[in-house]
Amino acid sequence: MMLFCLAFLAYFNRGKWVQNVVYSIAFPMAVFVLFEVWLQAGLPDGILSVLY
Repeated sequence: MMLFCLAFLAYFNRGKWVQNVVYSIAFPMAVFVLFEVWLQAGLPDGILSVLY
């Protein structure tokens, strides 16, 4: 999700690399905290779960 956010922001918010990197790290972390901690609703493992 972080790579998708970074690619999306790099395309639509050109020239602001520091802001794009901060948002692409902060947004997935906020989604994780929202669902896992605050709502206590587990997120699905995803397609890369077989690797770890």
